[in-house]
Amino acid sequence: MSLLDDLRTACPAIIPQESLSRHTSLAIGGPADYYAEVMTAGELMALRKTAHQYSLPVFFLGAGSNLLVSDKGIRGLVIHLNGEFRRIEFRDNLVRVGAAAMMPTVARQAAERGLSGLEPLIGVPGTIGGGLVMNAGTRAGWLGMWFPP
Repeated sequence: MSLLDDLRTACPAIIPQESLSRHTSLAIGGPADYYAEVMTAGELMALRKTAHQYSLPVFFLGAGSNLLVSDKGIRGLVIHLNGEFRRIEFRDNLVRVGAAAMMPTVARQAAERGLSGLEPLIGVPGTIGGGLVMNAGTRAGWLGMWFPP
């Protein structure tokens, strides 16, 4: 089997030489060697394992907001999370959010349920996962990852 075959076994939605201009808000960017639209955690784990076996670099692409991609594209595997990674679940005053959920959507749904604190994210054009990695936000507040000592 080839690398492409193994990637497609891990995740059927693999597109070789996909133009990343289709996936960025500024509509610029060359091709990804391999582009994956990942719907489940199982697909993600299988892709990561396959990429590791082939020493294939991996790049996670969120909403493509404020992202400049070279006309040369991105070498390796570009993973775009979708499907179950977009889930937003509310239980009482707790929110469980997938990495692919859009920040404005989460902020709006929280406000509709009377939950506060996410209002600063209403105008931030990106995903929760990307926002965490980049500490996205505004003067009024931002996201960040906290690691207890």
